[in-house]
Amino acid sequence: MPDLNIAVIIKLEPDFSEGNVSYNADGTLNRAETKSILGPHSAIACAAAFYAKVKYGARISVGTMGPPIADAALAQAQQICDAEELHLYSDRLFAGADTWG
Repeated sequence: MPDLNIAVIIKLEPDFSEGNVSYNADGTLNRAETKSILGPHSAIACAAAFYAKVKYGARISVGTMGPPIADAALAQAQQICDAEELHLYSDRLFAGADTWG
């Protein structure tokens, strides 16, 4: 087992390139009408973790908070960094935790 353990925290973000970002009246993202993607900064963090894994023999864990559709972002992150562990923290109590207002 490697001595270096890396935790990568990723973010599922609205895909602004699609142009269909929709918000609910309370300011939360309307996920039913908005396509989400792995955030570009999260992808860079995954690539950096993979570099460390290759160079130093690190073990990688990736985690995110979000609805069940965040599994797609975890899968993409796993492809980028070859993570050994994936963690999705999902609960209705988290809804709106990362919104403005």
